Order: sequence, then C-alpha cells, then structure tokens
Amino acid sequence: MASAALSAPSKDVTKPPSVLLVDDHALFRAGMRFILNDGELSGCAVLEAGSLTEALSIPEQADVVLLDVQMPGINGVEGLTLVKRRWPKAAILMLSAHEDVETQQLCLRRGALAFVNKTASPEQIRAVVLQAASGALSALPARAETADESIGETGNALSARQLDVLLLMCEGISNKAIARKLFVSENTVRSHVAAVLKHFGCSTRVEAVMAAQKSGMVSVRADVTHAVLT
Repeated sequence: MASAALSAPSKDVTKPPSVLLVDDHALFRAGMRFILNDGELSGCAVLEAGSLTEALSIPEQADVVLLDVQMPGINGVEGLTLVKRRWPKAAILMLSAHEDVETQQLCLRRGALAFVNKTASPEQIRAVVLQAASGALSALPARAETADESIGETGNALSARQLDVLLLMCEGISNKAIARKLFVSENTVRSHVAAVLKHFGCSTRVEAVMAAQKSGMVSVRADVTHAVLT
C-alpha cells in the first residue's frame, strides 16, 4: 500500500463490504476473489469486471473498488474519474505490480485512496480493503481536478466527459439521448462529439467508434456495432 493517510473509522464494518474488482486477467481475479472471501473479509460480496466498460454496466453498488492501473481499452488511470462518478461513495484502491510514483500521485489527485501492490500478501490486501471500507483511509491532500479536465497530461487526450460521450456513441444512440443520459444540453453533446471526432481524426461518428474499437480504447459488442453502423 502506498500514499494514504489513516484516520478513525467512520463506517460500520460489522457487515462485510461489497468489493468491485476490475482487472483484465481472469486468473488474477480468481485469486483475489479467494483472498477477499477469507479471514476478516469472509462473506463479502465480490463483483468482477474484465474492463472498465464492463464495470460501468454493473448495476450493483460497491463499498470498495479495486481498480487495475494497466488494462486494455480505457485503463484505470484514465477511467478513475468515471468510476468515481458511477460509485461516488465507494473507496477506490488502485492495483498495480509496479511502483510508479508519478502514476500514484496522478491517481491520488483524481480521488484514489491508496495503491495496493499485486504482490502484497493476502493479509496486507485484506487489511487495506477493510481500512478503506471502514473509512479509516483518507486520501492525502492533493490538487483537485474537474470532471472535464483532460485525462492525459499532454492536453490531447479525451476528458472524462468526452469518454462518457464516446461510450454512449458506441451504443449507437442519438445526441438527444446522450444529453438525457448525461443531464446536459444537446449543444454540449455536439461539442463533445466534435472533440471525439477530432481526437481520432474522423469525420463521422461511425468512423470514430470504429477507430476507438481498433485502438483498444473501447470494446463494442457485435449487436451494438451493427446498430451504430446502420
């Protein structure tokens, strides 16, 4: 675990927490599920997703989110803002096998509470999950970022809101429907769509969706792709 502050527990920990595990390796998820259902966490509900796109479609609530830093498509660093928006009350812990100080600081600025090394012992992993679920972990003070701030540090990546729009574009729905889902105006959606098209160097929504899929940024089901293309 890295870069987190301890405080007095502020949540009821008598009930096992629900944990959402987002990682693209099925074997790692299986091992983590075994760890999370043992010892002090015995009986906790473990939800799983192999990608951020899959995770955002899960209807259940989560007390703790374990989010892998490196994933195909939208990775954990890029998707952290989306996760916070989807589960605003959840404690977010980043999973990584590497000690990258710059990445850790970036994730902490975006609201992650701590980093959990994938090579940590089962006892260490359970301990930090329990601390996060109980409210005993609090993020160190860091510069706040707005929801629409650029995802990347170079200024040319998609913002969190533009990623929202891209994911909905992949469902083949209209600007009006996207506006309703995101509670924004159609003009705002058009601006975000234009930014997405510019990002991929495309002139149409279909081309942008296909470019995003080809790059691995998003995963589009065959039936949804058909809806977009027609």
